[in-house]
Amino acid sequence: RFPPKRSPNKMPSTSYAPPLSSVTETAQRAVAKARFSSYGRSAFGGPRLPLPIDFDTHAPEIALVTYQAFRVLTHTLQRHGTVPPVTATLVLLNSLVFLKPGGVLFGDVCLNPYAVLHLNQMERLVTSAFVHRDLFHLVGNMAGLVQDGSELESREGSSRFLKRAVWSLGLSQACLVFLSALERKIRGRGGANAVGNWFADAGKAFDANVLGLSGTSPGSNQGRRVVTTNPATLPFYTSGVVGFSGVNYALKVAACCGRPHDSCVMVFGLIPVPSRYSVWADLFVNTLISPSSGTFAAHFAGCCAGLLTVYVPKMFTRGMGMQGVGRRLGGDASASRLVRDAGARGSSRGTGGGSLGGSGGSFRGTGNRLGGNDTAIRPSNTSDSKKKGKQFSIVKMALAPFGALRRAASEGTPLLTHAVFAVGCVLCQQIMTRHLPNGLLSTNAVRSLPLVFEKAVSGRF
Repeated sequence: RFPPKRSPNKMPSTSYAPPLSSVTETAQRAVAKARFSSYGRSAFGGPRLPLPIDFDTHAPEIALVTYQAFRVLTHTLQRHGTVPPVTATLVLLNSLVFLKPGGVLFGDVCLNPYAVLHLNQMERLVTSAFVHRDLFHLVGNMAGLVQDGSELESREGSSRFLKRAVWSLGLSQACLVFLSALERKIRGRGGANAVGNWFADAGKAFDANVLGLSGTSPGSNQGRRVVTTNPATLPFYTSGVVGFSGVNYALKVAACCGRPHDSCVMVFGLIPVPSRYSVWADLFVNTLISPSSGTFAAHFAGCCAGLLTVYVPKMFTRGMGMQGVGRRLGGDASASRLVRDAGARGSSRGTGGGSLGGSGGSFRGTGNRLGGNDTAIRPSNTSDSKKKGKQFSIVKMALAPFGALRRAASEGTPLLTHAVFAVGCVLCQQIMTRHLPNGLLSTNAVRSLPLVFEKAVSGRF
């Protein structure tokens, strides 16, 4: 008997959905191109913003945002006395766009990755940030801007904060487009579904071990694996995002990383989280409240942009491990060591009245290298000095990689922690989208709380 022949081109069967077909992708691209064309935006541009608030549907969210806005404004006025000028200008600009007569058409301003990358509609990177869906959306974003913007502007100054706000705006919107394009490549091209499959397996493990779901359906499907499809975080062709929340989260990362390392923030008043990572706790709570793909993608992209604005400047200012000679010898400790060594070798005293570094010492300053303006102390043996200087340069170059590794480790540890929190937030969004797509506040238990409170007040229990 011979073993059955296996077809070399036959792929093994899996429980995951097949990659996106070229026909489906072509159809989506054609629809997106027509939708965001000049004619399509006028005919199929979506609703005109802002929309009226549905108090019956969003009553818990409105109450929560109103309370948070009042608390933020009160705390800001108590701490700073007033809202700083750049922060107040950004709030005023968002409010003026919101109060524009006639509003704006959603299709004209929303941020869509396909429209930016393939139709070159770069203005969407800016216009989408200053448009909000309704008053509830505007109040929530402006409360976050006042809270973190006032802290940063008071700490850094108005001019530096303005530069940070501009960089945060550009990077948050660019990260949103980049992450959507990257997700499209991972999920639907050439069978590269490893990340999507990993998230699907993680979601099913959470369903089975935490939520108690068996993973099988009753009846005729008993024992058959149920295919779990994780929704895209930000669909490349069909998404449309508006709002200032991405910039808010970028500023929140900068504000949290600037606080003392030993400070903590209490999540739900029970769980202490270091201030440096409290932005992920805020993202986690907001994901539980509103796990929709566009909202989470904007917040997540803002966090990534904030990390770029915080850690990339550190890499440039600290260098790659080889510091300049002026920085090595310009400090007080290095200068003092050099003077002590010169005194031990019997170097002559300076005859002028200048002091080393302006500290009142008896040795004359050693030129630009040590901060003085007079002639440097010259050693008695010039050849020995050259040899030692050359040896010092060789040692410095040999030890430079170790210094770079030490700084990379000191900065890499918090970055690794940020990455762990980021993956946890993505998993939370995927699980919430499958089981509670409208968020925790949309559950019957939460929505019955106002009725329970009303009955308790009226004494009808």
